[in-house]
Formats: sequence, C-alpha cells, structure tokens
Amino acid sequence: MVRQILEAAGFVENETYKKTRFLKVPSEDFAVYFDDEDVRGSDFENLIKSHSIRIEVYSYGADCFLEAKLEAELNWRGIPWSKSDRVWLRDDQYYMTAYYFDYQEKMR
Repeated sequence: MVRQILEAAGFVENETYKKTRFLKVPSEDFAVYFDDEDVRGSDFENLIKSHSIRIEVYSYGADCFLEAKLEAELNWRGIPWSKSDRVWLRDDQYYMTAYYFDYQEKMR
C-alpha cells in the first residue's frame, strides 16, 4: 500500500522514493519509507499483519509540493496520520518531514 500512496503522490520508485535508504541521494525532492511489521493470529495460524509506517520526505526548499500531495493521498484514502515538524538537516542541506501511520492487512 505504501508504494501506491507514494506513486499517487508523484514519487517514482528507485528514483525519488525507496525503502530504507538511497545509496546516492537524488538531486530532487525524495522520500524514504520504513515498514515495521507485527504478525499475529490464532493458535494455529498468523493471519493478521500490522504495519507501522514512517515516510520521510526530504526537500531542498522550504515549500515542498510533494508533502501536500502525500497528505492529500493519505486523506483521500481515509488513513489517520501524523507528521513531524519540518526540520533543516544542516549537514545534508535539505529539509525533512516525517509522516506516520498504521494499517493492517489480512494474509491468506
């Protein structure tokens, strides 16, 4: 689901978004996401997977159009979310805003 949200917001896999990290940082605004999973179920089968997602959006300017698009995608899907304040990463020379949300999926 995270990939669909990011792509609908205008990010491109392996170019402007990636899971965990980029080895070479893109020259344009980009995102990195993290997916913590928790699997549970009954005594015999684990059929529920809970995801805790963190998406970090990095922008070279203070006004990030992609942040607004990401928020619109989360709202359109009805996903409750929270975000951190935008922080300036002085050593890296860009801003970072983190988004947090959870969702569950039923495994087969």
